[in-house]
Amino acid sequence: MLRPNSSGRQFWQKEKGWFAFAPDVVRRYALKDLYAEYFPDLNGFDFPSPPPPAPRGLRHSASPIGGYVYVIRSPLGFKIGKTVNLKSRTRLFDVKLPFKISIEHYAWFDDYTYAERNFHIAYHAKRLEGEWFDLSAADLVEIKKLGMSVPVAGL
Repeated sequence: MLRPNSSGRQFWQKEKGWFAFAPDVVRRYALKDLYAEYFPDLNGFDFPSPPPPAPRGLRHSASPIGGYVYVIRSPLGFKIGKTVNLKSRTRLFDVKLPFKISIEHYAWFDDYTYAERNFHIAYHAKRLEGEWFDLSAADLVEIKKLGMSVPVAGL
């Protein structure tokens, strides 16, 4: 039985009287072939695409916390993350990551969760995986314009 996970629930709209499968689910489970096999009278049935999600305004956190949003560089790309203690965070990277990193930038934001989320959305098309991005020099210039910049030296 197929049940939607939390990210798939957006395609199941009970109040609208219909549901749709995400396009990757239709491909992954070969749903067109399954339907053809079990429902031959529905020959040519095409799975409707879900409507595009309604645009959601990005809201500030309910209880904003001040902290740093940072950009680190590695041989694999750039990580955009957040922390309240950058020194301990970079020490953690030294222990956990199997490659060298360098801190490209960090800045203070009064609502660091909101700021990090905005960066992730702004550079979504350049996302490699998780919080890792393929940023250009121009992207770094734009990122460095935001927040209260703090010198990287001394970390």
